[in-house]
Amino acid sequence: PSCKDDPGWATERHRLQLLALNAAAADGRRDVLTRLLDDGAMHPVLLHLTNLPSAFQKYSGPYERVSSPADRRYSFGRPVYRSGHCWLFFAEEEGPATDGSSAVAQWVLGREEDIGCTNGWMFADDDALSPDLITAEWQLWEDGLVDEGSQASPPEVTSSWRSCTSVRVVPSASFLPVGRSLTPLHYAAWGGQLECANLTLKPCKPYAPNPVPPQLGQ
Repeated sequence: PSCKDDPGWATERHRLQLLALNAAAADGRRDVLTRLLDDGAMHPVLLHLTNLPSAFQKYSGPYERVSSPADRRYSFGRPVYRSGHCWLFFAEEEGPATDGSSAVAQWVLGREEDIGCTNGWMFADDDALSPDLITAEWQLWEDGLVDEGSQASPPEVTSSWRSCTSVRVVPSASFLPVGRSLTPLHYAAWGGQLECANLTLKPCKPYAPNPVPPQLGQ
């Protein structure tokens, strides 16, 4: 049987990825660190969408980070995730030059054919490097849906975008809580590995403040 059949494998894989990143950063193994980062080792292996309205529970996941084919692993430099026919990805779109509108940058939940486009059933206007870092409010497309708790009589059926402030993308294991984590950036900095620190600065910075050198006796 495959390790993927073990429900705890995604968590263990994520833990091992971070251990490998930390070791490579501390030892100054720039080649190994580059390969691990290219392979997506900083990103969670498995995600869930939480606090969805009842009519959208089918989109809750779990979403596994795509490892193949190669052209589906990333979209605009961000990892792509999949749960059955649902794909979670990042997309950018330039605004029309004639009306002066700015470019659109969104995390989108949609179909495989939507990857790379700002089309889908849900979106969040956020350019986070990883979906677990999304802080923007999610918008959900209600196509003739009525919440089970609706008291309308007769029920009002509408198609529109609905704001959901409580929806969150949550990793299966939070090894890197935002704002208070030890990351590969810390290990590179403490080990005096300048090149590795520069490599990890962008992907690690959202998870933690700048590393402070450890003091003797602490």
